[in-house]
Amino acid sequence: MSPNEVILVMHSLLRWGVLAAGLVALIRAVLGARSKRAWSATDTGMLRAFVGLFDVQLLLGLFMYFGTSALGARMLANLGAAAMKSSVLRFFAVEHLVGMVTAAIVLHVGTARARRLGDAPARQKRTAIVVGIAFAIIFFSIPWPFFPYARPLFRFE
Repeated sequence: MSPNEVILVMHSLLRWGVLAAGLVALIRAVLGARSKRAWSATDTGMLRAFVGLFDVQLLLGLFMYFGTSALGARMLANLGAAAMKSSVLRFFAVEHLVGMVTAAIVLHVGTARARRLGDAPARQKRTAIVVGIAFAIIFFSIPWPFFPYARPLFRFE
């Protein structure tokens, strides 16, 4: 396997860890907000797991986009009208990248602002909103099999 293929497999499989950690963090925050539960060390751990996995995922994607991927090089070379005419190129050249970077900004800025609330139950609500928005952006920026620009659910090569 080439270095790009190794990174692509890692990027593909890590998606499931990101989604699982995000779902756990979201559920904990929603349940905490509904019950007006104070923020806990477990909440911090779950949120850090989600943010950390997502950051690694984003870095792998950026490394492929700007470094190892032939598709990334082709997209950067054709980042004009030609890329916009092809739904596949447009998705990977613009929509996937912008969506994931936007999710990272929402996640980091939002969780930093929520952290200022200390252990107050209001932190649960703010975190639920932030993680919910970031999770939705991430979910809809993934090339699921039902999209025209589909990629395999599990890539092993």
